Amino acid sequence: MIKNGQKFASISLWRCGSLIDLEEEVHLGENLYLSPTIPFEVTAWWREQLGAIEGEEIENSDLFLVATMHSNDPKILDDENDQIVDKCRNLFFAFLLSGYTHVESSPKLVTGSSEENVATFRSISGIDHPRCIMGTVPSSIDIDRLKYAYRLYRGIISTVYERRTKGRMIAGMNCLLNAIRSDHIYEKIREFVRAIEAFIIPEPGKTRRRFVSRTETFVGVGRHDLMGTIYDVRSAIEHLHDPLEILPGKDRKEKFTLLLRLGLTAEFIARSCTNRFLTNVNLWDHFTDDTKMRHFWELNDKEKSGIWGEEIDLSMVDDSFEPRRVVYREDPI
Repeated sequence: MIKNGQKFASISLWRCGSLIDLEEEVHLGENLYLSPTIPFEVTAWWREQLGAIEGEEIENSDLFLVATMHSNDPKILDDENDQIVDKCRNLFFAFLLSGYTHVESSPKLVTGSSEENVATFRSISGIDHPRCIMGTVPSSIDIDRLKYAYRLYRGIISTVYERRTKGRMIAGMNCLLNAIRSDHIYEKIREFVRAIEAFIIPEPGKTRRRFVSRTETFVGVGRHDLMGTIYDVRSAIEHLHDPLEILPGKDRKEKFTLLLRLGLTAEFIARSCTNRFLTNVNLWDHFTDDTKMRHFWELNDKEKSGIWGEEIDLSMVDDSFEPRRVVYREDPI
């Protein structure tokens, strides 16, 4: 995987092993790999610097995302390392988009090189780790998911770097990433809704109306009550009100479970819209900047549906949410 004369960057995920269905490394393409075993050496010096706990987390991680590149001067930390780190981070973002990911602690990002048949790292940093909404069933990590993650990675490179996507779509992807990494259900809902809003480009003063009506293109007709509730919960959070007060339920525990389910629904829609944009080249001419997006929403319903494609299947949220996993807290904050 990491050959002599190559630089590498790797992000390691700890304690997600029960979800992994891989026995050996997977070459995704473009010098990108995923491995269930550590592909580099943690030297004695690094063990001393990191301490027993952090060093053990790296060595015993369950999954390693790896990017490599040839270098004429592998010993030097320079712009090449920055490039390979960016590549690895983009792969990590694509991996997070490919399914619900749960890890126990902050992933570790390392970069280094291979010389004399030994790959060692020279720098290390932590990354905010992904957190599932309480009640979410984490996605398994198998070859199909990894292939999908690579498709998403290629979509990120094609839209963000090659086609120079700008404006709302970039902001929306940042909101989605922030939501995935947040450990706060209120913040998650707020950012997932903003990620959906990136696609609908509502006029000032008409945000709720446009959110309810334009998301029909994504989730189908007959969902106005659901989308209106999701938006109202976000608004309550935005204005520092208690969102449980506007939800039905016999007690706060039941309302809290509903809040989590609504959050997961918003996440599913935000993920589905973003992933479709990244993997469907037919959408790129309609959503890569604000002007094209406004033109899309001026089309009639049949034209919009023809471009967007089939509706997002919200019944899949049921397969990803288990109320028995919910531990009620009086104060979700």
